[in-house]
Amino acid sequence: MLINHTNKTIDEICSDEGRTLWGERLMYERILRDCDKDQYTWHMFYNLKLSLPVNDKADVEPDFLLICNKGAIIIEVKGGELEIKDGKFINHGYGSRRTLKESPFAQAESYKWAIFNNHVFNKNEIFISTMCAFPCSTLKRTSNDDKLDQSNRMWNKFNHEDDSLSFAEFCIKIIEADQQRKGWVRDDYTERELNAIISKFAPTIRLS
Repeated sequence: MLINHTNKTIDEICSDEGRTLWGERLMYERILRDCDKDQYTWHMFYNLKLSLPVNDKADVEPDFLLICNKGAIIIEVKGGELEIKDGKFINHGYGSRRTLKESPFAQAESYKWAIFNNHVFNKNEIFISTMCAFPCSTLKRTSNDDKLDQSNRMWNKFNHEDDSLSFAEFCIKIIEADQQRKGWVRDDYTERELNAIISKFAPTIRLS
């Protein structure tokens, strides 16, 4: 089951200039479809703006934040075709070629650390993984060095066009692998714990 905490409809996924953000739109559709059929209850936040300083920014805005009883995962989305040259990501989209200021993987990680470093949660309260989704790109690896390659946490065009794959299960595999690597040992969140986590990202404040 999926619980959508997002106010935007799929037709409202546009840039400030009104241009459709196709990468984010494709992932929005896929998350709705796959997470709604999954065994876990997923909470989805799209374009969640958090007033948390990170680097030289006053706030962070993850493309997607998904949370279930297993943990949370931040998803950075890039549309268009991607390539890596001299260690930098280059985006080919809308008829232009643009070198990204930072790796999308580093960008997702910075959002995670903004949450921890600004004490929204401590590391014992919530486990947060990160990944990137490039639904229009045929990029298969991020490095020729196996130790540096991050393709295990990358959803590309080949994944996206394979209807036998579940994006929800893909996220769970990343979360569980990260937990095992970092020695995170605890039971899945109870509904009470999960609701406490969700309430920090989507507070309900009533007038008395």
